[in-house]
Amino acid sequence: MIDAPPQSPSRPVRLRNPSTSNPSTAGPTTTSDPTFNLLLSLPRELRDRIYTFALTSPSPFWWPNPIKHNHDIAPNLLRTSKQIYEEAVSIMYSGNKFLFTHPSDCNIFRVVASPASQNITSVYFRIREKDLRLWTSYLGSKSQDRSLRADLPRLKSLWIFLRCGSMGTPAMLGQLGGAQALQGVAGLGNLPPGIQMQVHAVQNALGQQVQALQQQVQGLTQGIPPPTPQLVGMDANQVPPPPPPPPAMPFAQFAQGGFAPGQGHGHQIPVPHQHGTQNNPPNPSPIAQHLAHTQHANNLPPPPPLHHHPLAAPGQPLPKS
Repeated sequence: MIDAPPQSPSRPVRLRNPSTSNPSTAGPTTTSDPTFNLLLSLPRELRDRIYTFALTSPSPFWWPNPIKHNHDIAPNLLRTSKQIYEEAVSIMYSGNKFLFTHPSDCNIFRVVASPASQNITSVYFRIREKDLRLWTSYLGSKSQDRSLRADLPRLKSLWIFLRCGSMGTPAMLGQLGGAQALQGVAGLGNLPPGIQMQVHAVQNALGQQVQALQQQVQGLTQGIPPPTPQLVGMDANQVPPPPPPPPAMPFAQFAQGGFAPGQGHGHQIPVPHQHGTQNNPPNPSPIAQHLAHTQHANNLPPPPPLHHHPLAAPGQPLPKS
């Protein structure tokens, strides 16, 4: 048939070079195979090490990336051949870390990226306070369209960064919707145990903060006065503060001598003794006793002077009479 494509020969046809047609003068010739690939000629273990070296980076890939960062990798290696792409694309996703700041970013990345992105094993989640409620529902969702379990089925390592700037304020309580928003979160049963522990640790810490905040809000709404600040003594004993002083008396009442009973300059009226007036001996203070002793010693007469004999020389005994 004329329309039939020409049949390809079973063996490639090689044209002879006229200059080397004489077998006596033809030397040894080397022909190169265009289908030969030096990388594919290596064992698979060595090729995997080359893929890891060329396609992985120590720093995480932030998507969508607001700042262009050079990760020093060679993704064009995946375009060399179909076999290299099939061997290396899974290493590129499993050997790198990816950073997301919103649950929708992680979900959309799985849609727009290669199907091999399901091999992601390490991710960073940078959670902002305004998105905390969205992250809580995303981490515990069972949906096949939008959940951590469905988007990253081979996840092994999860880092969560959360800045609690306004934690403990009523605004934070409104964002979370109460402690019930963190309780009853399910859907983490199929994740690795290490990731489950990290997610539950974050949920427990947030739940404790919310419960403490709810107690503070209930105390304010019920009119319970805040606890009085207490001072800690030297022996760690709590000492209550002194009571506040009484209000000052108006000047007009003070000028008229209008003291209420028991308010005369802060002195109380003495109460008479039930057994009548008692004459108790005085009990002087130690200073008064010392002054009295000194005054008594000063009133004593001085001792008589020593008399020397006129005939005795200094240093000689007195003469006998």
